[in-house]
Amino acid sequence: MANRIVGNVYILDTGSANTALPWNSGTHIQSVAFWSTDTTGRMVLSGADTTNHVVVLENPNDDETTVGIYLGGVPFSEMKLPTLTAGTGWIYLI
Repeated sequence: MANRIVGNVYILDTGSANTALPWNSGTHIQSVAFWSTDTTGRMVLSGADTTNHVVVLENPNDDETTVGIYLGGVPFSEMKLPTLTAGTGWIYLI
């Protein structure tokens, strides 16, 4: 599959490396969730510079787990997904 927007949710299943995720400039992020099957799962979101991570979510368990973070509507003009390993992520937009 490929990254896609469904309603107000951006579903992430493919890393974008150094390419920005397509979305409107100034998009507001309510929260981010990440599901993976074990401790190999990792998702990293960054702004324009992929060395400055905005969100890092990892599975702390050796079984299926969903972890998340609430950002409360922070605006981002650009977002990249340099790392997505062994899982699926969701960005909830407002």
